[in-house]
Parts: sequence; C-alpha cells; structure tokens
Amino acid sequence: MHKAISYKTFYTLVLIIILITSCRKKDNTVQQKILGSWRSTNTITQLYEDGDMKESYIHASDEYNGSMMEFHADGSFKSSGKYATTDADSITVVRLEDQKGQYQIVDNKLITKIENIDKEAEMTLEFKGNDVLTIISGPLALPDLDEFSHNKYFTSIVTYVRNN
Repeated sequence: MHKAISYKTFYTLVLIIILITSCRKKDNTVQQKILGSWRSTNTITQLYEDGDMKESYIHASDEYNGSMMEFHADGSFKSSGKYATTDADSITVVRLEDQKGQYQIVDNKLITKIENIDKEAEMTLEFKGNDVLTIISGPLALPDLDEFSHNKYFTSIVTYVRNN
C-alpha cells in the first residue's frame, strides 16, 4: 500500500509539473509574440453615453493617420502616433506625444502603466498568426469640460501588423 501511495504521489507531482510548465509556455509564447514593432492598420472607436452607443468610427491608417506600438523584452513599451486634419485644400499632420511605460501580460490581457500616470490600463489581446495583433480597450472615460464623466465613455479596437 505504501508503494501505491508513492506511485500516486509521483504521478500527481509529474502531472502538476506538466500543467505548470505548459501554462508557463503559453504565457511565454504570448510574451514572445508581442515583442517588436507594430503598425496600426485600422481603428474602430465607439462612443457611449449612459450605456447607449451614440457614435461609431472606423479609421483606416494611412500615411497621415496611424499609430505604432513597440514592445520590448524588458517589459517596456512605446506608443507613438499621428493624425491629419483638413482645412480647405490643405492637410495638417499632428504628431502625438510619445507614450512610454511598462507592460505585463496575464493570459490574454495586456496591462500597461504609462510613465507619470497613476492608473493602469487593461486591454484584451487577440493574435491572428504571428503578424496580426488586435488590442481591445475600454470602457474608458471621456473628458467632459475638464473632468471625466462616468456616463460618457469609449471603447476602441485597434488592429496592428508586425512592422519588423
């Protein structure tokens, strides 16, 4: 009977080690997949008020509009972007200030902390192969006359392609 308990204990330990190792490999795979530079291809933004969607925008990235995300092995990231405004016959490109910070991945969640901002942001990651990444964020509060309003918020879905 003592040997049977030892075998059961041994096989239980082996099973636990296999499960832990396979979970770590999955997380490590997501961690490895996100590393590098990503260029946006399109963005879907939905604006809500009091729980009802009021507006939805789809923006295709082009030479004037878009964003870049860089994820590094040390857990740091950098986000940059630009957008265009048009006035009569002219186009003005506005470059957004770079955002830098730290990130971590837990399951399919990307958790970011931007430098000089206290709050963390949590987003959902979806990969299509190794070269297409979709980041889903929200709901995020919209500013309303210099304050954030809890009844007005937005969500965004940004699709990126690997840039390197």
